Amino acid sequence: MPPFSSPEAVVQRQLDAYNAKDLDAWLATYAPDATQYEHPATLLASGHAEIRARMQARFSESNLHARLISRSVMGKLVVDREVVTRNLPAGPGTVELVCIYSVERGLIQSASFASGAPMPLGAVAPPAQPTPSEAPAWRWCRFDDLSVHELDAIYRARQQVFSAEQACAYLDADGFDAGSFHLAAWPASRKLPSAYARVVHPGLKYAEPSIGRVITAAQARGTGLGRELVRRAIALTEQAFPGQGIRISAQSQLEKFYAQAGFVIVGERYIEDGIPHTEMLRPG
Repeated sequence: MPPFSSPEAVVQRQLDAYNAKDLDAWLATYAPDATQYEHPATLLASGHAEIRARMQARFSESNLHARLISRSVMGKLVVDREVVTRNLPAGPGTVELVCIYSVERGLIQSASFASGAPMPLGAVAPPAQPTPSEAPAWRWCRFDDLSVHELDAIYRARQQVFSAEQACAYLDADGFDAGSFHLAAWPASRKLPSAYARVVHPGLKYAEPSIGRVITAAQARGTGLGRELVRRAIALTEQAFPGQGIRISAQSQLEKFYAQAGFVIVGERYIEDGIPHTEMLRPG
């Protein structure tokens, strides 16, 4: 039986279905007995039938769209801050939402929503307190769940770093992508990921799962995004493959960086595609 999707991946899947106005796909991310609340404790709907009835009309709105502003993940809890465009009682407008999802066994068990004041379309929002409004939207998914546009953007970002910047001629699409999870930090433009890594399933490249193809876009370097990428990749890998450890082929210049993330050197340095590499292991 395949491992359950991470809470973050489940919530991203429901957001994608929401923006596609696909009610069935959106509802499929909820447990059959899931509950929805107006924060903190006012029950809105319980179970698929009530949730469907509550959302049916909304999904028919032509302008329906949720723009992700920021996301935080704490274990089974995922907290999204969004700006939603839809038909409000006073007409088309936007409303800011904080959405708190509790995800277990690959499904949303409960969702709680806190909303700001509705605003008509075109209105200028009042200045907000400093928030991570530039924070990317993180997405963790299997290869088959990537859209063709996401895959194209990921390949272009990888080739920009590994082929163009590092002047390294090698086959980036190496046959392991289909057997991998993919983690990407997407900016609001979603043109190219600001950071990316893949996790090859155990038994394909090494006995253990393996994090690789780790990149941070030039404009995002020095912001801490690279460390956040590795932190998330480790946490999601350990959740998907508990107790198996993680093996990597690290560029040797980054040994210290990965050592700070719990990896230890387990072999001699070697040359791969003209660049010194070191095999490292984070024990399970």
